[in-house]
Amino acid sequence: MKTFIAMEFDKELKDNIGKIQLKLKDKSEKGSWVYVDNLHLTLKYLGNTTQRAIEDVKSVLGNISKENKPLSFTLGELGFFPGKDILRVVYLNLDGETNELLELFKQVEMDMRNIGFSKERKRFKPHITLGRNILFDSTFYNIKTLIKKELSYKFKLKTITLMKSEYKDGKTIYTPIKRYNLKG
Repeated sequence: MKTFIAMEFDKELKDNIGKIQLKLKDKSEKGSWVYVDNLHLTLKYLGNTTQRAIEDVKSVLGNISKENKPLSFTLGELGFFPGKDILRVVYLNLDGETNELLELFKQVEMDMRNIGFSKERKRFKPHITLGRNILFDSTFYNIKTLIKKELSYKFKLKTITLMKSEYKDGKTIYTPIKRYNLKG
C-alpha cells in the first residue's frame, strides 16, 4: 500500500483554495488540477509500506503529535516548478509558522529514518500543489490581482495524518489511515 504523511486541510480551507483553482483554470489552456478533496500538505512520502511498518509509523506519529502544537499560516504567493513549455507544478506557498513547520518536518524525517524509511533527497519546500503540467493562456499576467482576496486567508493546521494513496477509476484517491491531533 502506498502511504504518505500529511497535514490535512479543513473544508473551509479547501473551499478557499478551490476558488483560487477555478480562477487559475479559467486562465489555463491545459493541465491537470488537484481534486479539491485531495488538497493537503505533504510532510513525507513513504511509498509502498507493509502493515508492520504502518504500525511503526502510527506509533511514531502518536509521539510526534504529543510534542507539537497546531501551526498558523496564511496562504502565500503563487509559485511554479517549471517544465519544458509548461509549468510542471503550480502551487501556493505558505506564510506564517514556516520555521516551526520545518522543525516538524525534520522530526518526522528523523523518526521515519529511525524506523527504516529512506531519507528525503529533496530539500523540504512547504507548498500546496494546485495543478500539474499547466499551460496558461496569454491573459495569465493579471492572475495575482484576481486571487489577492483568497491569499489573505488565515488558517491553522491541527493534525498529522497517515494517508494511503490509491488509483481508482482513473483518479487518485487519498484516504486517511489514522489522524493525530497536535497537542504540544
